[in-house]
Amino acid sequence: MLSNSELSLSYLFQSGFTHLELKKYIYQWWMDPEKLWDEISNTIFPIEITEERKRKIQEKRKKVDTQEIKIFLTEKNIQIITLDNPLYPQKLKSIWHAPAFLYVRGVLRTDLPSIGIVGSRKNTPYAERILKKIIPDIVWAWVWIISGWATGVDALAHKYALERNGYTLAVFGTGIDRCYPAGNKSLF
Repeated sequence: MLSNSELSLSYLFQSGFTHLELKKYIYQWWMDPEKLWDEISNTIFPIEITEERKRKIQEKRKKVDTQEIKIFLTEKNIQIITLDNPLYPQKLKSIWHAPAFLYVRGVLRTDLPSIGIVGSRKNTPYAERILKKIIPDIVWAWVWIISGWATGVDALAHKYALERNGYTLAVFGTGIDRCYPAGNKSLF
């Protein structure tokens, strides 16, 4: 079940706040996401940003359908993992551009070692042979595979891991509700 604070982060993001801004306001200035969400419709804005930026956020806020977002996240069993949640991956947290929160669909395992597999979108027969050879050993060693979900090597890494009952994590370049590229629909 998503908390009101987690939902408010999602609403703020949908209204135009960037992850960097959310990190600043929530984790540096210790602003309550629910209060920030409520106050951005007021003429007195609780944070220091330009008037133009304020206007754009307030316009977008009016279009955010909070009920629709809440229903969607609940129906799809999507979690919101915030920076202060113990499930937030430590390696990701250590980078400067770490997102303020993650949308997670499925199970996020942070207790296993991981390896990133990224490659060409037009995989070669050589890449396919190598992946078929190394993925079983990776899965057997309980290492989870992280990749970007793109066509080619990324998709093959996920496919071969799933065929071996391995744990795989896809990092989408699109929204969590969109399967892109469409060719990965069956894998999705």
